[in-house]
Amino acid sequence: LNTMHLKTHLGNDCDKWKIKYSDNLHSRAKHELERITEYTRMTMGKLSRKVEDLDSLRFMMNLLKEVRDKESSIDMEINPIMDMYQMLEYYLPSGFMEKEEIDKKTVLRSNWKKLASLALTRTGELSKTQIGFKRGLVNDIAAFKVDVVQFRQDFVNNGPLVQGVPPMDAVDRLSRFKEELKIRERKYELYRGGEGLFALPHQEYPDLERTKKDVKIASQLFDLYVDVIRTINEWKLMPWVSVSTNVEEMSDMMDSYSGRCKKLPGRLREYESYAQLKREIENFQELLPLLHELSKPSIKARHWEEVMTICNTQFDVIGNPDFKLQSLIEADLVAGKDEIEEVTDGADKQLKIEQQLGETKEQWDKQEFAFQEWKDRGVFILKATPSVMEELEEAQMNLQTMLTMRHVAPFRAIAQEMLGSLSETSDTLERWVKVQMMWCALESVFTGGDIAKQMPREAKKFAKIDKDWAKIMAKASECRNVVDCCADELLRNSLPTMYSELEKCQKSLEGYLEQKQNAFPRFYFVSNAKLLIILSQGSDPLAMNEYYENVFDAIQYVEHDKKDKTIIHKLHGDGGDGHEVVPFVKPLKAVRNIEE
Repeated sequence: LNTMHLKTHLGNDCDKWKIKYSDNLHSRAKHELERITEYTRMTMGKLSRKVEDLDSLRFMMNLLKEVRDKESSIDMEINPIMDMYQMLEYYLPSGFMEKEEIDKKTVLRSNWKKLASLALTRTGELSKTQIGFKRGLVNDIAAFKVDVVQFRQDFVNNGPLVQGVPPMDAVDRLSRFKEELKIRERKYELYRGGEGLFALPHQEYPDLERTKKDVKIASQLFDLYVDVIRTINEWKLMPWVSVSTNVEEMSDMMDSYSGRCKKLPGRLREYESYAQLKREIENFQELLPLLHELSKPSIKARHWEEVMTICNTQFDVIGNPDFKLQSLIEADLVAGKDEIEEVTDGADKQLKIEQQLGETKEQWDKQEFAFQEWKDRGVFILKATPSVMEELEEAQMNLQTMLTMRHVAPFRAIAQEMLGSLSETSDTLERWVKVQMMWCALESVFTGGDIAKQMPREAKKFAKIDKDWAKIMAKASECRNVVDCCADELLRNSLPTMYSELEKCQKSLEGYLEQKQNAFPRFYFVSNAKLLIILSQGSDPLAMNEYYENVFDAIQYVEHDKKDKTIIHKLHGDGGDGHEVVPFVKPLKAVRNIEE
């Protein structure tokens, strides 16, 4: 078994471990050496200071006590350091330490002995000077007692909590007494430390404690007052255009101040400064809702004119980026709160009316007629007019409702003009639809067929109307806009005439139908619409087959000769398959007028 490689690796690992261990040991020894060396150097420097007052005396006595306490345990700190360096020197080759480190290790014990000797010397010196410091401390405490009483009396007579002092004067007084109180608190701490140093009984200063409490309470009141006044003064310089975006934050800030004011001690509420602070907060809280309302988009120049009249003042708000909130605060808006709220409420309602008018105008600026071609003639007629007429009626009702509102005054002329326009549009459209219905009913009668031949005068009259109708509808199909089409002068002037002429044609046609019914009474059982079709197609015997069942009870159709359609051979009854067929003994010839 060859273990040479194993031994070599183990030897190398041991060498690495020794190097790492020695590095860590050296680092630790050096750190501890530096720590004690630095402590010794700093302490010797502190012990060399002069003792001139109680603070320096207390510091020196505490330092000497620290050195005495440390002296009993210093060997337990130095010996481990020396042992570590001894081990390093035994196992490591020379030269692993720098000269400076060697020097520090060499003089470590001797330097500590010098520090202990210096401490002993300073202790002897201080024992001689303590008597003078103690005597001075007793005299200073006696004088301080008198000063505290006088300070208290001055605070009671001239402090910030004296009744009748204006708040800002009270703030100045509070600042002065705070500074003087700090001076006396420092003296109190100094003398109390001296009493502990010389084992003297601690003195009590009840007037100082009462003044401290009063200053703290006064600070709560006047610090809040300063915050409120400073904040309001900053807001006064805010441009009016920025108020709308900041009014919510301003409201939250004032609510915070109000909360702080309510939490102030009860004894402060008897002071005028508290009452004035509360008024400042409440007045601004009352003003904020008015500022919020006046900053709305609904407020126009006319509303600002009303506000200026209410406040009996003048200011330039509209389009003025330099207009500041201060002008409105100084205008005392709260005094006219109810009237201003009425103005802002009216502005909101006027804005709503203005928006509704705008929506109505936009709707009818865009609303268009739908058209369709009539029987491939190239003539257009209106389509889907009932929905347009309903929308027109609804729009007129809305405008009439607006005109009854008290806040419509700025828009009354616009609303009345719009109502007039839509009313005229509605009337024209209603007449237009009536003319169209009559034209559609008469167009098939007078533009072809037997009736036109039998009523030549009426047919000629309808031909002129038909030409005018085609012209009007062609122009309307190009325009399409409902209001513009109905406002066309040609259309408005032509419709009454066309309606009158079509009525005459309609009456003539009704007389014609009545004449045919009298000639052939069975036509009374046929509707006028179907009778018109029958009469207009009377020259075509085959066309009558569709209407025999309307004229006669049991006849479905007749059978014509295949070669001569004017000859009728048989009558066919109702009943579908197997129905009754009646042949004529002698064929009937269908000639002359149909009623004959």
